[in-house]
Amino acid sequence: GLSSSLQRAFQRWLNEASVGKLLSASIGERPSLRDVLRMARPTPRDNERRALFGWLTDKETGKWAPASEADLPAQVQGLIAYRQSETAEAQALIAGDLSVRWDLLADAAKDPNRVTTMNKIGDWFATVGKDDTEKRRILLERRKSRQERRVFKAHQKQQKRIQKQMRSQQRQIMETVDKKRMPHGRGGIDARE
Repeated sequence: GLSSSLQRAFQRWLNEASVGKLLSASIGERPSLRDVLRMARPTPRDNERRALFGWLTDKETGKWAPASEADLPAQVQGLIAYRQSETAEAQALIAGDLSVRWDLLADAAKDPNRVTTMNKIGDWFATVGKDDTEKRRILLERRKSRQERRVFKAHQKQQKRIQKQMRSQQRQIMETVDKKRMPHGRGGIDARE
């Protein structure tokens, strides 16, 4: 755990930091902001901050009480809307009003040109100030990671398509079985007799 003075310092920062700073801090893994929130256990100053902390730690909405999704800051609501948008056009409209880091948007982008642009910007930021060998290693890792994500997403789509086909086939089989059992509706004669 954290010492009490360090815990208080984290709690103070978490309650005083802007929404933009907290969203930026949510990128990264060693430690993640989620880990910091769980260790520091800040007492939210209001329902907006309570909802934000709940969202950042992936807690179920019911556990945010008395806060709700309506209490989330506008930036977070915009980010959620962007990620849930079905089309690149809708995302472009939402992204115009958002002031968050590009890498919070990159994974959910529907427009392949926008994704490519975001990846190039990310590659540049990741390699600034590095020597050529280190740049090459970083770029190869980032490309490999993107390829793995594409393969994973394609696999997920394929699994969903297979599950949908299986449910459809099961439904057809059940309908066929029901028709054989009761050819004349509910009061019909059982086909086995």
